[in-house]
Amino acid sequence: MQLDFFPYGAQFFRPPNPPRKDWKRDLQQLVDHNFNIIKIWPMWTWIHTAPDTFDFSEIDEVMDLAHSMGLKVVINTILENSPYWMEEKYPEARYQTADGFAFALQPRSNTAVGGWPGLCLDHPEVRKEGAKFLSQIASRYADHPALFAYDVWNEPHLEPAAMAFKAPEERNLYCYCDSTIADFRRWLEKRYGSLEELCKRWVHRYTSWSQVNPPRRRECYQDMIDWRLYMSENLASQMAWRVEQIRKHDDKHLVMTHVWGPMCTNSLAHASIDPWKLAAPVQMFGCSIFPRWWWGQSHDALRFAFHLDGSMAGSKGKPYWISELQGGCGQGLFDGIRRPPTPTPEEIWQWNWMGLAHGMKGLMYWQWRSERLGTEAPGFGLLNVAGEPTERAPVAKRVATIIKEHEDLFLKAEPSKKEIAIAQDPHSQILNFAAEGDNRFYFESCSGYYRALWEANIPVDFLHTELEIDKGDFADARLLILPLPQAMKQQTAEKLKEFVANGGILWADACPAHYDELGRCSEIVPGWGLDELFGAREKGVYVEEEHLDMETEVSGLLGWRKPRSVRGHLYAETLEPTDGEVVGRWKGQPVIVCKRHGKGIAILNGTYFGISLAREFHQPTADMFLDVVRQAGIQSPLVLSASNIKGCVLEEEGYKLVFLFNLTEEPRETDVEVRGIEPKRAKEIISGEKVAIEQGRMTASLPAGSVQVIHIE
Repeated sequence: MQLDFFPYGAQFFRPPNPPRKDWKRDLQQLVDHNFNIIKIWPMWTWIHTAPDTFDFSEIDEVMDLAHSMGLKVVINTILENSPYWMEEKYPEARYQTADGFAFALQPRSNTAVGGWPGLCLDHPEVRKEGAKFLSQIASRYADHPALFAYDVWNEPHLEPAAMAFKAPEERNLYCYCDSTIADFRRWLEKRYGSLEELCKRWVHRYTSWSQVNPPRRRECYQDMIDWRLYMSENLASQMAWRVEQIRKHDDKHLVMTHVWGPMCTNSLAHASIDPWKLAAPVQMFGCSIFPRWWWGQSHDALRFAFHLDGSMAGSKGKPYWISELQGGCGQGLFDGIRRPPTPTPEEIWQWNWMGLAHGMKGLMYWQWRSERLGTEAPGFGLLNVAGEPTERAPVAKRVATIIKEHEDLFLKAEPSKKEIAIAQDPHSQILNFAAEGDNRFYFESCSGYYRALWEANIPVDFLHTELEIDKGDFADARLLILPLPQAMKQQTAEKLKEFVANGGILWADACPAHYDELGRCSEIVPGWGLDELFGAREKGVYVEEEHLDMETEVSGLLGWRKPRSVRGHLYAETLEPTDGEVVGRWKGQPVIVCKRHGKGIAILNGTYFGISLAREFHQPTADMFLDVVRQAGIQSPLVLSASNIKGCVLEEEGYKLVFLFNLTEEPRETDVEVRGIEPKRAKEIISGEKVAIEQGRMTASLPAGSVQVIHIE
């Protein structure tokens, strides 16, 4: 699906800000900055003032004002703030933690009007009232000329879990209310068919379903994996339910949602965020990204790109937005006096082009005018608290103007083919949480490999094991990375064998299928018969949380033309080869084995190179991996003479858009060759200047921190 315009705008109204008296002035400034869309929050507790009483007067006024100024509107439906009368009527519907704390409705930094975190939608009466609210919105605005889309769930997650996302703990897991526990039992009965089968899988001796409860401690893998898988499916079903309520009254307008980030952070196990499942019922998908707020001084373009690609993968070709981009200083959930760095105009500029380079089809700043209440004040705005433009606003205006001038190019072109993918296995991610209390090892395993490919300007995909790999869907991947693959379903293992037999290259870190999908240890590691695929078995494991020095050997199969000293991390899993080739050793013992299988190659690394690359980027280790990439015939879509320039390519029939980023503090020059096209003419979009082409090559001169976008035909 292609949009008919490029939405570029900002979050405008979240009760009670900005002040009603300033709406017309603030919207006019937004129009003057060449924005074309706003987002507004109809908040449940603010509007549903009593049973069957709704006050939409503010939303009506904003919608009418927007239309009068030629602006479109995304209505972001907010159920995460239940009316207080409802809590009084259904106190048992409060979210409950593992340690029995019932979360009373209250105000929060992003919910000054109160009612946060809402009541649990597994409670049937709460869900019935929620359906009324959504139905009121859709039926009221379905025919409003300003309406563009519904964002049916803002950053979907187990809402109260946000209070503990910096330090997730088992006692802060949700939800343990009676309604959710009853639904979990129904899910288990459907999954296993009988109580006897559940007892067999969980190794418990229940005599009644009423005895079955979700785990309150994380170290029993089988209970915890099922519990957190259930919660991710629960959220996905809630997403489908929200879409259904809107569709009962409006089947004309688009529905969307946006997550706060990739599954492989702490998002799945703790907050139950699975982008693939959450994106399935909607027509557009997006993410939030607050680089300076979240990452402070450690912010860099690499994190930004990883965040985009890691969450974008769930969209499966649907238009992808940055639905919330940090517009001003990041005031926090937990700290209101201390402030992370305010984004510079140069950073706002770079973030926009990085989003476009990775294929975004719409952008919303969070937010237009700075916040006035709570710990988020005076944060996030392109306008200050008084409603005056900051030094960042002209940059946003310039980007909006350029996008409008070249709208069709940006809407049609898509990222280059991604022939390398990082597998995302929910079982391994939840097991990491159950074993360690966080998801750090899994996240680092993914981000380290991503960095190696990012440095080489090679695009990366992410593939969900259950929803893609288990169905034999490897998209365009020719090389598949298995990060921290300790837990795995048999179906996944069988599809991996098929992938290699059909010509794929499988690059696996230590202990594949060490556990099955419920956390039972395999008698042979790698499990599920993968020892035969790799041609080796585990002999022993040495654990070290510092880097582990290893030596690789020459291998024609892998394209390793010289020995290297490389660095592993966490595990030195010594291997006993059967019919695999030993190509790497630790203290003289085999730790890397490869084997040709059918038309492809399987490589087993008895360590976690991804973690090593994430914690301390070691070029020889990255080069070892990239040699395998090159041996597979996988290349960057760009050939750049300067290694310190980052590049991305968007493609459409007849043209390509080349994005070049100089992320250094010095001016750089690079020759540019674009694979797959014989350029006849080229123009740099930002400056409007023609680019000379000589023998298919161009030269780009980039000042420090600058961006160029070259349109090649």
